[in-house]
Amino acid sequence: MSFTGVFPPTDAGFVEKQDAKYYGIEFEDKTMSSKSEGGYEHTRPKFTRKGRKTFTTGFTEMSAADFEIFTDFWDAFGGYKSFSWVDPATSKAYTVRFAEPPSVRYSGLGATPTYNVEVKLKQV
Repeated sequence: MSFTGVFPPTDAGFVEKQDAKYYGIEFEDKTMSSKSEGGYEHTRPKFTRKGRKTFTTGFTEMSAADFEIFTDFWDAFGGYKSFSWVDPATSKAYTVRFAEPPSVRYSGLGATPTYNVEVKLKQV
């Protein structure tokens, strides 16, 4: 399956909506500090660009069909290829990559398999 580089991959038929209970933002610490013998601490920025963000998002009770599309997207992009993602809280687009493998929990019962999926996306 080929993807356009947009997550979630709605162009491939993915229909699940992101669940707000998984949403979170971590800010990159761009401070460098060193302590001196006199008890002082000297701080400065590590770099001049804006700090990057790491986003957490996820899906509750993802269908088996959407889980297969999600798995194909993970296989195609892994943690090494960047893609576009729109923050559901601000509608702002970011270029991100997977910061770590997704966390998947089976939540289905009987003949209806569903999955709870949580992902971390790091701004590039």
